[in-house]
Amino acid sequence: NLSFGGPIAPTNNLARQRWDHIMQGLIDAGGIPVCSAGNTQLDGCNYVPGQSEYCISVGAFDQFGNLYSRTNYGECVNIFAPGVAIKSAGTSSTSQYLTRSGTSAAAPHITGLISNLLWINPALTFDHILYIINNNKQF
Repeated sequence: NLSFGGPIAPTNNLARQRWDHIMQGLIDAGGIPVCSAGNTQLDGCNYVPGQSEYCISVGAFDQFGNLYSRTNYGECVNIFAPGVAIKSAGTSSTSQYLTRSGTSAAAPHITGLISNLLWINPALTFDHILYIINNNKQF
């Protein structure tokens, strides 16, 4: 789960190629990169690393199924998941939690889904997972 990123200029092909290379390296090592799509309310194709075709890019929606007001969108965003008012572990004690919103709160849901799919069938690859997501999403 890669819940970080930043904007990238549409013309910055060198940076795009480098992020593709990094994501492909994760896949070659047996990983399945899941990236937050970003919270700039812009085209997700202009946000790294989620713009990479070698990363499952996750946008966010709220408890009513509406897109989170700041989520990135577009053809580079593969799927949307719950990402508004998500409880997350805090750091000041073992019982503390924080409430977060955004695509960094949404991406772990898809990472968990992929973990369950891999538990059922450990032979699944990035391409298999991407096929499953693309052929079963509701949005």
